[in-house]
Amino acid sequence: MSPHSPRRAASIRRRPRAAVALVLGLLAVIAYGLSPSHPDLSPARTPSGQYWGVDSVATVPSKLAAVQRDYDATPAFWGRYLADCTGRCGSDLGASEAATDLDEGIDLLLVVADKGGSHDEGSANGQADGREAARAAHALGVPASVAIFKDLEQQSPANASYITAWYDAVSGAGYEPGFYLNALAGDNGGSAFCRAVRLQARIGSSYLWASENEPTGGASTPPRQAPAMTQGRWPAAFPSCGGRGDVWQYSEADHGGVDEDLAVTLAPFWHRSLRQAGGSSSSDRTAWSIPASVGASRRT
Repeated sequence: MSPHSPRRAASIRRRPRAAVALVLGLLAVIAYGLSPSHPDLSPARTPSGQYWGVDSVATVPSKLAAVQRDYDATPAFWGRYLADCTGRCGSDLGASEAATDLDEGIDLLLVVADKGGSHDEGSANGQADGREAARAAHALGVPASVAIFKDLEQQSPANASYITAWYDAVSGAGYEPGFYLNALAGDNGGSAFCRAVRLQARIGSSYLWASENEPTGGASTPPRQAPAMTQGRWPAAFPSCGGRGDVWQYSEADHGGVDEDLAVTLAPFWHRSLRQAGGSSSSDRTAWSIPASVGASRRT
């Protein structure tokens, strides 16, 4: 075939067009990466220095892209139900999801759902629920020293004997006990926790996740607009009797199917380095305790 045949000429004409398309494509990728609206895929922190995260009853992979788009950030941590949620409030965390989440660099905040009613009362129920939580964690390969939070909703009738037994069962299995609770006057979680602390001082070493107050409860705010969280003070309502106040759920606006949270430290969470190395690490994983004298007039 002659080098100047019609087919050869058409091929020559197509090459510049292909080159132009390639250059334009590369420029579009670069512009997207430099765009201020492009989500920052590094773990998010607020202007006041806290870690920003979310919690959901749905799986992380089903929500992550939407959260990154809507909040212009990647959560530093994600709260997921470890047990007692399937068939009651959504889905429990599975092994495949956990591996995917950790590989994405998202720490997992593990919580056990509130069964409610008489399930939250008495040492027998506390011991059974604590052991069940530990078994679920062990089945997923959650390493020792990671915290498991017990969800105590606003109307929970939880009492001191339940909290103490749950704490002992989880701690005895090698995990750090924690409680998601409301410490505002008139709600039982905080007062039951404080009764348990008064009876058994060791309960005061628990990690705490405050469910109140919610100054932006009806609005969704990205990390750059999140309210500041002061240690043990308004607006995060932690019990004044003790505990390691670490996490605050500041909004349940449920935008994109998630609630919004802040954390002072990532210490109690399941993170990738623990999965890889089997131990805790990183200097920013040191938690603080709330002085018993702080805010006694505001909190139970």
